[in-house]
Amino acid sequence: MWKVENKCNYNKLIVFEENVIIPFFEKIIDCKKSSNSFNFLEYLNNNRQNKYYEILNYICKRKYKNRKFIDQVNLLLNSSIENLKKYYEIYKEQNNKIKKGNLDIKLVDVSEPLKIIFKDFFYESFFNNETLWKKYMDNEPFSRKKFHENFKKENAIYVCPYCDIDTLNNIGNKQVEHFFPKSKYPFLSMNGLNLISSCYSCNLPSEGKGIKNIKLPISMPYIKQIGDYINFDIDIGTKKVVLTTEYDEIKNYIKLLNLDKRYNNVRENLEHMGNGLYESILNYENKMNCILTSDKLENFIIKAKENDKKHLPFFFALKSLYSNYDNYKNKYKKLKNNSNK
Repeated sequence: MWKVENKCNYNKLIVFEENVIIPFFEKIIDCKKSSNSFNFLEYLNNNRQNKYYEILNYICKRKYKNRKFIDQVNLLLNSSIENLKKYYEIYKEQNNKIKKGNLDIKLVDVSEPLKIIFKDFFYESFFNNETLWKKYMDNEPFSRKKFHENFKKENAIYVCPYCDIDTLNNIGNKQVEHFFPKSKYPFLSMNGLNLISSCYSCNLPSEGKGIKNIKLPISMPYIKQIGDYINFDIDIGTKKVVLTTEYDEIKNYIKLLNLDKRYNNVRENLEHMGNGLYESILNYENKMNCILTSDKLENFIIKAKENDKKHLPFFFALKSLYSNYDNYKNKYKKLKNNSNK
């Protein structure tokens, strides 16, 4: 829900792209074109003068979960040169689109060896590989922990930017979440604009988005502050939290993250925090001997929650719930009374 940026991590992963992904694609195509060979290491050893020989030779000797990187590469070489070129073009197209904020990215078939290379090796293994980062890319070591640190520092945020329900304070609650699932969009698995620090629930298929298909149109926290486009209401009769919006891209975002159900699961917490804010408003009106107008009420809420912003959950929900002065006077007084029974 929060508008966030990820420039630091994006730039770090661009280094990976320039030193690993692009050379890998170009050399695998050249290997197929020049020799029709099915042994990539043999091709590399015959081209030791190449600028990227050392780093490609290093990654070709890596293993992950009993799989050898070189085995997947050699399987990939069974593909035609036309298909290899097509995969490279798809990679460039998808990454250019997300860089421009264009989320109309089509789901395409990718060969299984190439999926394994991107998901299991590039993301799962090489993301945290200190030797790869420090020795071969002349860079500071990178890791998921460092990703979260950079993200938090850049955005001064301690709540999940996806949902604004949970915090990111606990190490076990921090996930590097792929907006476009890496299992379906492996070419975006190492793009910093497809990766976001999220809470555990947002990354779960049963609670959050998991690996659901992306329904268009849709938005995401790197594009806009989605919380500003959602209206929150609590139905006193049914005791349900209702999320509404007039924008299709926000409706699809709410559905993708399962936010209707999840906000209802935390309704009592939301009401508790709402009652505290309600008391603050009453005390302020009594102290100042005034009745806040709708505009002044919203300004009061924003100022009252300023220190909590991006630190405590429910900022957008509370701001929305209390922004209608008539509802504040009538509905939330009743809500407070009901909660005290």
